[in-house]
Amino acid sequence: MSRIQELNQLESVYIFCKITSLSTKNGRKKYEKIKGVFTEIISICDVLKQDIRQCDANLTSVTILPPSSNLKSNEIDLAFMYSQLLKKILIDIEKEDTEKQKLIEFCREQYSQNNSELEFINEFDRDYLKQSPLWWYSREGFVYKMLNRALRNQDIEIISKMASFVRDVHKQIAQLHEQNTDRQVALEFVQKSQKDSNKTSVLFQMEVDPTNASNPFVSMENISFYPTEKEILFSMNTVFRIGEIQQIGDKLWQVNLSLTNNDDQQLKCVTESIREDLANRRTRWHKLAILMGKMRNFDKADELCQPLFEKLSNDDWTQLTGFIKIQKGDYSNGLSHLQKCLDIWLNKFPDCNQYLPSVYHNIDQTYHDQAQTNNSIGEIYQYMKDFHRARIHYEKALKIQQRSLSPKV
Repeated sequence: MSRIQELNQLESVYIFCKITSLSTKNGRKKYEKIKGVFTEIISICDVLKQDIRQCDANLTSVTILPPSSNLKSNEIDLAFMYSQLLKKILIDIEKEDTEKQKLIEFCREQYSQNNSELEFINEFDRDYLKQSPLWWYSREGFVYKMLNRALRNQDIEIISKMASFVRDVHKQIAQLHEQNTDRQVALEFVQKSQKDSNKTSVLFQMEVDPTNASNPFVSMENISFYPTEKEILFSMNTVFRIGEIQQIGDKLWQVNLSLTNNDDQQLKCVTESIREDLANRRTRWHKLAILMGKMRNFDKADELCQPLFEKLSNDDWTQLTGFIKIQKGDYSNGLSHLQKCLDIWLNKFPDCNQYLPSVYHNIDQTYHDQAQTNNSIGEIYQYMKDFHRARIHYEKALKIQQRSLSPKV
């Protein structure tokens, strides 16, 4: 047991035995990782469920930004910016009749070997409208675990599959938006962690003005699957400012937080340029693909958008494919798709098309990137005194630039 106590990758130990001996009780006092000694399987299952749920809550994704408002966007955690924009895109996407069924089918595949979760999935499919979205979310099962894990890991594929449910939850939170707090309950959760000498506990005390909160939140009391819970649920990507930090006990600190709103200038400076770029895109699916590209997750963008091509028109499909290929560095195929998209629109709307400027811009930008890449390679070879190869790449850059100036482009 002493060796197990030293394993950092092991969080807790639960002992199940028919007879609780004195030595077992003494061992629990000696080793902090022993969470309990149980003589019945039901009791150990109840404790495990509670501890797993608490562990999930402790893993809530948090991003901390420096206080300066003069930082450039590339100096700030990109995942934070993109998660803000992702939420807006997901909430705005039109709801489809098949979304829920696709989610159900996906979940059944994921939990095909778990009979208890399959029963829950069947109940979710059958009775979804009989309960509220928050009720389903708060219940122990695949919805809570899958969504929290996806948000924590920024798993765009899972989040997009659960977009319909995320919208329903956000909508209900907005409808029931109110404030409720219970400091004593929060302290009880914190004090459980104090038993571990390797951990320092933190109590976050949030100051929230309901009249000045742009991101909705709601008390889960009488709404949750567990009606006695006194928890507050905030919609995803809620932003707080850190205020006073003080120690209030042994290995126990209190951090005061205040909820920000959409008028926060520091938050605006982080996302404004990207938001403007996305605002000019033709469809919300284009926005999602572009967001994936800006996150440098090109393979995921390709994989995520593939099922969407069926619902897009030919020109939409061609433009989106071209964008993804260009972002992945496949300039030749990307330009081919954009040129094809341009031809389609010129044939459909020979006199006027509001989307043509964006296509021309993308084509021009792709040529510019190609030329710049070849020019940079040429400079490297020139520095290495390999003038023959340097000339080859300079000539490629020149031809690309000349082609971009052609009246046919």
